[in-house]
Amino acid sequence: MGQYEQALSDNTKAIELDPNNAVYYNSRAITLYEMEQYEQAFPDRTKAIELNPNNAAYYNGRAVTLHAMGKEEQALLDITKAIELNPNNADYYNGRAITLHAMGQYEQALSDITKAIELEPSNAKYCERRSIILYAMGRHE
Repeated sequence: MGQYEQALSDNTKAIELDPNNAVYYNSRAITLYEMEQYEQAFPDRTKAIELNPNNAAYYNGRAVTLHAMGKEEQALLDITKAIELNPNNADYYNGRAITLHAMGQYEQALSDITKAIELEPSNAKYCERRSIILYAMGRHE
């Protein structure tokens, strides 16, 4: 049994032992996501949110999973909820910028990545993301 398979087995056992703990569903969802089993990860992402609806990270995780599944509109709803719950998390703005960029909503993507840079000005990946968005907008200099 490989590491991911063992992790999956352990996550499942933890859920069996404590089925009302959102952390275990989220952990199993992360394992499934890393195994590129996005469709299987989605219900666990949703269950974690049901058990702990005020955890922004769970909405972000489900948004990432939905993005991997090509469901950008649904991903946008979840990442927006994550931002509502935790408006000072730069990575959530970056995530929404990625989703908006994929949807062709460049102005909104630019706004979000700029907010991420304001929150974390020394983050190189955010600067690069903004250059990609500007390039897509035809504004790259």
